[in-house]
Amino acid sequence: METIKRIISLLLALCLLAALCGCGAAKKDAPAEEPAEDTYNIITTETVKEPNPFERHEPAAASGSAKPGAEKEEPAAPQPEYEIPDGSVIPFDSTVGFTFGESLRDYTCTDVFLGDMTPYVKIRESGGLVYYGVTDSYGNFVEVSREITGKNRVVYLTFDDGPCGYTPRLLDTLAKYDAKATFFVIGVMGSLDICKRMVEEGHSVGAHSYSHDFRTCYSSVDAYFEDLQKLEDMISEQIGYETPLVRFPGGSSNAVAGRYCSGIMSVLREELPARGYQYFDWNVSSADGGGTEETSVVTDLVKKGISSNKVSVVLQHDIKLFSVKAVDEILRWGTANGYLFLPLNVDSTPAHHGARN
Repeated sequence: METIKRIISLLLALCLLAALCGCGAAKKDAPAEEPAEDTYNIITTETVKEPNPFERHEPAAASGSAKPGAEKEEPAAPQPEYEIPDGSVIPFDSTVGFTFGESLRDYTCTDVFLGDMTPYVKIRESGGLVYYGVTDSYGNFVEVSREITGKNRVVYLTFDDGPCGYTPRLLDTLAKYDAKATFFVIGVMGSLDICKRMVEEGHSVGAHSYSHDFRTCYSSVDAYFEDLQKLEDMISEQIGYETPLVRFPGGSSNAVAGRYCSGIMSVLREELPARGYQYFDWNVSSADGGGTEETSVVTDLVKKGISSNKVSVVLQHDIKLFSVKAVDEILRWGTANGYLFLPLNVDSTPAHHGARN
């Protein structure tokens, strides 16, 4: 009986041992289990916003940048690309500078951002001062002024009674020297189409008279302004506006007007400025209105006159060919001496004469 118990215990031990060996072998030879599917296919519930091409996005912070919440640095102001020369005159709070030589014609203008602005400078004279103006990089129009000193001269060449067939030739001569002038036109000459060219080339157009008939335009104050308005309508049709520049037929000191209406010139001298006009006489005569018919005489008289005044308003007539021919030599000599030939404006020296009636 005892022997049987021992045999049964031995058999149970052997079975247990076999079972243990079989499990170890199975684990050793079995293929590795595949990982769970979610290990490689992670599903997120976060909503990703599509980038909007019309929306501004802050750039990614660079390495070593300030911590969140720190103040952002202001972008650097644009740096000037050009330098204003030393010794320049710089208008207050502007980006431009002007440099000047001895002559009124000798100047340059530089903007620190736009560079050379000399070709865009606009020049005018008023009260014996010359003003140089330009629009700076801020969009502001700025001016500096110079006194007319030494041998410097400002010259206003003015031509009455046109336009006519000689006027285009005169404009060509002015363009040759880059000189500007003023044309006091009349209406009875016919078309004023050429006034467009005058303005486009930087000249001024002034009103002389529609009729240029003293008996008509000086018969009364009302008659004068009716004559003037008729001409203004013609001018406006060509250049788009009425001119404020006026020259009386015969000048403001003419005594002939008094034959038709006593005291009319004294009244008109006051009435024109009250209506927004400026009238101009002259302080240099070319004598081409009856004193001479010689080009050389006109040339000499104008040279002498303009060399004697700081600001000259010269009277010539573009209906006189001999006078038109004189302009080339006047400009050649004048520009060589540094004279500045400008168009009249309402603030220019008017060279008024004394009243005679």
